[in-house]
Amino acid sequence: MDFVRRPQNVHVYHYRMGIARQYEYAMLQRSDNPLYWQGVSGGVRDKETPKQAALRVSAYEAGTPANSTIYEQHFRAFLPRTIFSGVDWHQDILLVPQYYFAVPFSGNLRLSEQHTAYKWCGYEEAMRLIYWQSQQTALFELNGLLLAGKIPGVS
Repeated sequence: MDFVRRPQNVHVYHYRMGIARQYEYAMLQRSDNPLYWQGVSGGVRDKETPKQAALRVSAYEAGTPANSTIYEQHFRAFLPRTIFSGVDWHQDILLVPQYYFAVPFSGNLRLSEQHTAYKWCGYEEAMRLIYWQSQQTALFELNGLLLAGKIPGVS
């Protein structure tokens, strides 16, 4: 490994305006567990900000342009250190902050080996698919921000 992973994680939701003029969210099925549907997720490398990491992870896992427009959400979650393997963090680090971002995207995603499928879903369907409650909370915030016009939509 030619980089150091910091004890931070990012999660990115891609969204678009659907044909029914309702927001849709890209839900990706994880290859390591087909029960898990989510946005893209990954670690923050040394010398990266969470926003830079979110753009890198989005480009790698979903094939979006590295210079995509990206919006940082307010919500933060904390993940237990025990879910991360192969990291060499100080033993006092028990919780890892997860930062949430949103990327407007209307094209076709190109998945990495970390996901086996994706589909564009309306809010209710996306909420039913998402396994982790923290990711549901982040989607709740994103949907509310979009409906209130606090984050620009995409056509």
